[in-house]
Amino acid sequence: MDQRSVANGTHARIARLLAALALLATALVGVVALPAGPAQAGDGNSIVICDIVYFNGHPVPVNCVRVPLPMLAVTWPPPDWCPQCLFTFDADLLGDPPDPAVIGKIPSEILGGLADLGKAELAANQNDRAALRAAALQSFQSAAAAIGKATYQPGASVLYDPKAGKVISYASPWLDTANKNVAAGLASLQAGAVPDAVGQFDAAYAAIAGK
Repeated sequence: MDQRSVANGTHARIARLLAALALLATALVGVVALPAGPAQAGDGNSIVICDIVYFNGHPVPVNCVRVPLPMLAVTWPPPDWCPQCLFTFDADLLGDPPDPAVIGKIPSEILGGLADLGKAELAANQNDRAALRAAALQSFQSAAAAIGKATYQPGASVLYDPKAGKVISYASPWLDTANKNVAAGLASLQAGAVPDAVGQFDAAYAAIAGK
């Protein structure tokens, strides 16, 4: 799929994730989540989420974002048979396709919003927490604006094997739940229902954090 098909087709593949480079790659982008592990001091655990863009048919992780998790959050290790594998989720944009010039910001704004929600969970005071949550909402609003009249349709999560350079079908219910809540939050923002969207994005972060 080239840029012309993104502009003229009925939907654009997004979320194998996050792509500032989307205009140079195919329209398929995706989110990759590395297993949770130690973050900076005082940050508890974190999970790294990346974009994947496809160059000549090969997935390449880009634009990685660290999402902080509470100290007691559940971690999500890859399966024993693929310890190097990374979690990903996928989505389509259905209906009126967004401007190709802004499609790359959709996944990056979503990930940035999730990262800020994680930082807010670990904020030292209420003022910092409120500021980070406001920044998260602004990122999600930017993603919704870029989507325009299209619909963000979540797909199934899969594994990305960096050693083999391919994706593998693998159920990750927690990540599917997060993606579905992201989709609901974006739809609420498109409908002007901001309070509903806030709760839905909180639910997306909670699914990732194992809360």
